[in-house]
Amino acid sequence: LSEARLRSQGSKVGEAAVNAIYPPLLRELGENHFIGYEREEGETEILAIVVNGERRESISGEAEGEIIVRETPFYAERGGQAGDRGGIHSDSGRFEVTHTETPIEGLIIHRGVLREGELRVGERVKAVVDHEVRAATRRNHSATHLLHHALRTVIGPSVAQKGSLVSDTRLRFDYSATEPLSAESIRAIEGIVNHAILENTPITTEILPIDEAKATGAIGIFEEKYGDVVRVLRIGPSLELCGGTHAAQTGDIGAFVILSDSGLAAGVRRIEAATGFNALSHINEVRGILGAVSEKLKSPPHELVQKIDRLAEREAELKREIEALKKAMMSGGGAEDLGARAIERDGVKFLGAIAPLGDPKALRDLADQLRDRLAPAVVLLGAENKGKALLVCSVSKEVTSKHKAGEIVREAAAIVGGGGGGRPDFAQAGGSDPSKLEDAVAVVHSRA
Repeated sequence: LSEARLRSQGSKVGEAAVNAIYPPLLRELGENHFIGYEREEGETEILAIVVNGERRESISGEAEGEIIVRETPFYAERGGQAGDRGGIHSDSGRFEVTHTETPIEGLIIHRGVLREGELRVGERVKAVVDHEVRAATRRNHSATHLLHHALRTVIGPSVAQKGSLVSDTRLRFDYSATEPLSAESIRAIEGIVNHAILENTPITTEILPIDEAKATGAIGIFEEKYGDVVRVLRIGPSLELCGGTHAAQTGDIGAFVILSDSGLAAGVRRIEAATGFNALSHINEVRGILGAVSEKLKSPPHELVQKIDRLAEREAELKREIEALKKAMMSGGGAEDLGARAIERDGVKFLGAIAPLGDPKALRDLADQLRDRLAPAVVLLGAENKGKALLVCSVSKEVTSKHKAGEIVREAAAIVGGGGGGRPDFAQAGGSDPSKLEDAVAVVHSRA
């Protein structure tokens, strides 16, 4: 398992180091010890240096390599928690730790690159964990425990952890489930976690024999191999076995938001979430998007859903109108064909027709186009929109002394059970009975 883990991480040392270097080092030096549950720095001694898969007495010249020290505050990657980053330095050199891991049980190595000077085996050095990285990782790790508890509360005790990954930038939690979380469930889970955060209770650790730990009701993946003595973490309402690093109090987590819930495999789903400053960044990003959408749609955020619903309805209407116009044009029912129905008297053309349009503006535009093409003309168009009758009358200005649009449209509107009016050259109306539109538009022919 150790070999596979190291190879999967793309180690520069690889299998050769696992088989040829680290086992002898472990036998020679013994186990080195993690002292970082309560500390983020400490004085220690360099026990070994590995460069390009070979043991060296020193490291220099911007070389990449691994350093092993006697005691370390650096947490080595395991249990889904990423290894610490930071630095190992003395007066003679500075080594940047980019990753900490345990290639074989009992041996913690610090992988990275020498940034300044030189470091030698046997030298006393100071090992310092990157505080910001450690703090962010702690927040994420503690939040996974609260998330696990919240999932079991909202979905049920059948929920089981199937995996996790926590680092300073990510929080990922895999769990057993067959259906995606509803919006209501996501809000409930976030509420439980954030309530525990705001309670700001101390996070406590208890070292117990494995049988006593089980008797407390602590959650653990007991199929995994635990030692005879385990760490039991109480984080708010959560009680779990865990060997990772955690916040001091639940309030240190700051905030918790779920970013996504997706299917991973049959019966397994994955939640990605954010805490602390990462949660704040997500909230600011969403707020920025919401503000941009609000500005584009010229609507306050609390009215955006209704505005989008109206736009969707309008889009559906326009699609129906486009299809109706296509059919009308294919069957010879376009604007040209409507114009051919006009009746002429004393040099004035009178047109009354039903148009395949449901949009008031489109109907007005069509009436004006027909008026201009037939001028001098009196045009009365009808259409149905959402079960109502629409009427539009457009009259050439030179004949408004005899034929007033307002009078014509009022007469037509009465037939469809409505009313309306307007200027002498243009008027519109509506009515409740679209079945009588044919009779209504025929009103204009009585003027011919």
